[in-house]
Amino acid sequence: MMGDYHVRFCERLGVKFPLSTRPQKPLACIKKMSTIEKIKQEIKKQNLEIVSGIESDFEFILWDLTEMDELNKGYEVQKYHDGHYAIGSSGGGEMLTVEFDTGIVYRIPFISTDNSEKIKVSDSITELTKLN
Repeated sequence: MMGDYHVRFCERLGVKFPLSTRPQKPLACIKKMSTIEKIKQEIKKQNLEIVSGIESDFEFILWDLTEMDELNKGYEVQKYHDGHYAIGSSGGGEMLTVEFDTGIVYRIPFISTDNSEKIKVSDSITELTKLN
């Protein structure tokens, strides 16, 4: 933060710096934020609260949209399941996630530290409504 202050101060004095000197959000971060908003909008549009499989052994409660970001931070989803965004839980040992690149919905054990144990639930959030 202090470096940014110094760069702005020097620029006011007429010193020119290359753009790479200025702190900027990486494009990947901006894309991820946009994808998260799309995920939340789709959940709201589909009016999803609970997802349960008729022929499957799972039931998931979707987290409140206003709490999802904080829960993802708390469960360190980005650290252990990079490329995924958690949207709910089984109330026990699994979280429900959406993969950023594909939109595919997976269930992943909370105790897992990578994506090797993920199980595909549906091709998209929209498809989740067909499971109920």
